[in-house]
Amino acid sequence: MNSTYQKVDNRWNHTFIDIWDDEVMAIWVPIAVYWIQCTIYEVIMKLEIPFFEQYRIHSPEDQKRNKVSFGKVLVMVALQHVVQIILGIAILKGVDHAADQQRHQEAINRYSTLLLPLVTQFLGQSNENCLQLSNQIASFIQGYAVPSIQFFIAMFIVDTHQYVLHRMAHTVKFMYKYMHSHHHRLYVPYAFGALYNHPLEGFLLDTCGAALAFELTGMSPRLGMYFFTFSTLKTVNDHCGYYFPWDPLTAFFGNNVIYHDIHHQPHGIKTNFAQPFFTFWDKLLNTEYHQVMKAKAEAKAKLNKFAKFRQTTFDKYKDTDNADIIGPDGCQVFFSDIGVSLESIVPILLAWKMNCARMGYITIEEWSKFMKDSKQKQVEDDEDLFKKLYIYTFLYAKSQNQKSIDVEVAVALWQVILADKYPIIKSFMQFIEEKKPIKVINKDQWASMLDLCKTIPEDLSGYDSVSSWPVLFDHFAEWKKEGL
Repeated sequence: MNSTYQKVDNRWNHTFIDIWDDEVMAIWVPIAVYWIQCTIYEVIMKLEIPFFEQYRIHSPEDQKRNKVSFGKVLVMVALQHVVQIILGIAILKGVDHAADQQRHQEAINRYSTLLLPLVTQFLGQSNENCLQLSNQIASFIQGYAVPSIQFFIAMFIVDTHQYVLHRMAHTVKFMYKYMHSHHHRLYVPYAFGALYNHPLEGFLLDTCGAALAFELTGMSPRLGMYFFTFSTLKTVNDHCGYYFPWDPLTAFFGNNVIYHDIHHQPHGIKTNFAQPFFTFWDKLLNTEYHQVMKAKAEAKAKLNKFAKFRQTTFDKYKDTDNADIIGPDGCQVFFSDIGVSLESIVPILLAWKMNCARMGYITIEEWSKFMKDSKQKQVEDDEDLFKKLYIYTFLYAKSQNQKSIDVEVAVALWQVILADKYPIIKSFMQFIEEKKPIKVINKDQWASMLDLCKTIPEDLSGYDSVSSWPVLFDHFAEWKKEGL
């Protein structure tokens, strides 16, 4: 009843490798299956038999899109298999099959002991019959149920391992450029190209993934051979280029040749990372092709809806004389409609967000950049953003051919932007009103005002006239000290 453990074979000799030993067969059988299966598909593809051609995904002409020759594919696949054989032989454990069989029998005995009371209670028969039935059930559990569970868990492990590395290979530019791009030279996959990889990627993705599944599940060498062979059949099938509806590997798996072919096409290269068995990682992490396309369609629909809303709203406030501009009157109505005072900082924030070139005017291009949430508090709390807003305000307020702004305009803007945050600005505005020392504010004076507010306290205790402050600020300091 033991389906996955090799019986004791006294012919095993440690001086040579027995190719029929389960452990050794786990190395070469999957490789042999790969070349046999790929050869069959290649012959079918070359003969172009009409019956099979109706299930072909891409035409023979499409294969010219591939960026690697068939000969190089064979060489690289052979190289990967040579590496697998060498590593496999190097780590042969020389399994003691007698000990394995003993452990197998001990497991059956444990299951039988646990099952016997249940079977006796359920059947109510003699101990001998119950013991025999318990042994049969225990043999089935150890011989078939446990290996099936190990097999399924191994599939899960391989899928997880390959999804993580495969997705990384597409998101980490270095990995894609120097490793994974080799495999994607095959725009039109075919069977032999299933394991066409950069040698390092082949080792990390295929060899290490299978070895990890084998070790973590604790499967026997024979079950390992079955699992590696099945994985090979599935991987080749996913690249074979034919969608045969009667093929169990196509019919029973959503992750099949069609699913993986999408990943090899330009429109699907950032999707369908899961391989070779299931699709659950793509679905859970939203990388399944149809999920991505649906999300893009929804985003496009929202964008179109917003674009329509944006145009409709702009039309409401645009000038009657110029359909591409909202003038001062339209701006006043707009801010009134959204409940914003023209004396607050919000109009300046919005103008900054829209990168408006003229005060009191908004073009259709500038309006397109409008963001409903100006995030005033966030800007005020972020020193770098606030400084950018402050400098922009000067450029926004001045006329196109001027290098300064009227002092009355500067005072009005300081009242909106700085007065609530820096008390010293109120004293400066009082100085301007009383002494009227200048008529305009230049860009240097405007920029220095923010530095003054941020570094000098209201009583000017830290002000040094020797420093490179504008002369206007020295006059302000003298006026301030006279009033103290």
